[in-house]
Amino acid sequence: MTAIIGRSEEQRQLNLLAKSSKAEFIAVYGRRRVGKTYLITEHFRNHYQWRSTYSSPAAQIDLILDRADGIINICEMKFASTPYLIKKSEYEKLKNRVFSFQAETGMNKSMQLTFVTPFGLQTNEYANDVVQQVTLDDLFTEA
Repeated sequence: MTAIIGRSEEQRQLNLLAKSSKAEFIAVYGRRRVGKTYLITEHFRNHYQWRSTYSSPAAQIDLILDRADGIINICEMKFASTPYLIKKSEYEKLKNRVFSFQAETGMNKSMQLTFVTPFGLQTNEYANDVVQQVTLDDLFTEA
């Protein structure tokens, strides 16, 4: 992790909240230009996303959810104004990301590909490997 100077108490609190078994809301506030965004970005960079240090082409995973049931959701975030279409070239990149993640981290848990996109996915042969889709309706539904 990148060294964050002078924020040990804030990092301790972020760690406690991140390890909580319930949903938590974190509000970081303070004067302008004191490093609030940097603190959050750097603190969670290694916890919830991943970037390969070896693969070529470079591989990056947008969001990783390591669940208590031993399954890891590999989340791909895509913006589209219609249902998103996974093309063959992108499908190959996705497979490379998951393979690189497993090889570099030594993770042997079950991996599930999850897409987060406003309107879901167009059905095709490449979308069949996506285990879960999260749409705007999923994110903004009243309880």
